[in-house]
Amino acid sequence: MIRIFLLILLLTAPALPVVAQAGHPLHLCPGTDIKVTLEENATTGDLWSLAQEPGNLRVLENRCVRRSTDRRGAPGFRVFRIRATGLGKAKLVFQCRRAGGRDGAAVRAFTVPVEVTPRTSPTEVLTEAVFVRPGTRFTVSLDSNASTGYSWTAPRVARTSVVKALEPRSHGSESTLPGAGGTTDFVFEGLRQGTSQVTSTYQRPFGPDHEPARTLFLLVEVAP
Repeated sequence: MIRIFLLILLLTAPALPVVAQAGHPLHLCPGTDIKVTLEENATTGDLWSLAQEPGNLRVLENRCVRRSTDRRGAPGFRVFRIRATGLGKAKLVFQCRRAGGRDGAAVRAFTVPVEVTPRTSPTEVLTEAVFVRPGTRFTVSLDSNASTGYSWTAPRVARTSVVKALEPRSHGSESTLPGAGGTTDFVFEGLRQGTSQVTSTYQRPFGPDHEPARTLFLLVEVAP
């Protein structure tokens, strides 16, 4: 009788939200931005929002990006661009709620700890965080200009069992001016549940100064 009662409790208990949290804080400097991309599906009513805006961070952009596919009901992405305005530690807590769901409970959550510190290096750091489901592909687009001798190094993925880097793509500028810049697109695919860091540097492979002009730091969370 007790076993049957416990089984009924398990079957009727509400599903807990999927919660993901980065282990180490992402470092920003005052005036720099973090871009957060979250997979969502408006057709099912699953929409992401920022639970609370920390005092030393300001939301500059909150938009929905549709994927280029003809498949009806295909998920898209919610993109936030957030700027550091003051020193200190903070947490960005994102919640995905289902419209019409019971009590408006979150079906998943993503927490990104952030620490804003003074700038100590001339290298520009591009910081991004991505939350996707297994099997989802996403693109990180970066400004580049091959005519300057600078190029982005192949992305270094910390945990290749969680996220996989696919073949990058380069696009020239639409401008006809000589030396006009373009973009480099890094394409990734989430494989299984977990967290991985991805880094890349924008630098010249020759010359006396090998210090990168820019560094990409990407945090990827893959969860159902």
